[in-house]
Amino acid sequence: LDADARLRDGLERAATRDAALLGELRARADAAAAERDALRDRCGEMAERERAALLENQQLKTPSARGETGEADVRRVCEQLGFRVLDTSRAKDKERYGDVLCCAGNDDDDEAASGDASAAAVRPPRLAIEVKNCRQLRASEVAHFERKVREGVAAGLFDGGLIVSLRCPIGGLASCAKQALLEDAHGRPTVPMGYLCAERGTPPRPVTAEHLEVAVATQVHLCEQVAALRRALGGGTLEASETRRVQAHVAELSAFQGDMFAEFARHQAVLDS
Repeated sequence: LDADARLRDGLERAATRDAALLGELRARADAAAAERDALRDRCGEMAERERAALLENQQLKTPSARGETGEADVRRVCEQLGFRVLDTSRAKDKERYGDVLCCAGNDDDDEAASGDASAAAVRPPRLAIEVKNCRQLRASEVAHFERKVREGVAAGLFDGGLIVSLRCPIGGLASCAKQALLEDAHGRPTVPMGYLCAERGTPPRPVTAEHLEVAVATQVHLCEQVAALRRALGGGTLEASETRRVQAHVAELSAFQGDMFAEFARHQAVLDS
């Protein structure tokens, strides 16, 4: 009888453990299903945005309409990130800027073209953004904006630049995004420059809001880091070891961008399948 009781007790304990394990497995399966549903919903939202962007690009026929719409889209994304945005494409000295000047929310200086280098040393970082919404982007246009960025950073107007080609790739870029440091007047790599463009394909895949969010956020971060370096250097030289450290940081940010964009691509692949 004692043996039978022990056997029954052992069976009951085993049944209890099995039930607990089954409950845990069911909970994990439910969590995985919920995550999969959330991912599917997110992919659906991204696809809907992309379809809307493609339709809008097809409907816009004139270069002026395409340009104004592209700038408005970029301004809207920057504002959603919490930045204060100035439309410098219509400023009186617009040739010194890009189309959009992206400022921190607590940067309340409405005078974009202050040109005050001392003020630039204490204010939050500013990012000049040039928006291109065309079928083909000439190398001379990219070089022209790079020159603007060098001059603008030197004058204390802003702290770095980002050129966004919404509908076509940028020549020389192996991927749709890149971060770099241009040389300043002293030959030091201390001028942050970012590039974001449509992915290569037939037709090219336009830049999405998600891509732009990542590019703007990482470029502003780089501007802040390098601005601190410029203040520390003053007119001094940048040692080779410091140059390598700065370039390594830029490479890390570019790798982060690449990982994020690869994740977006995986989401799109799930949707397409």
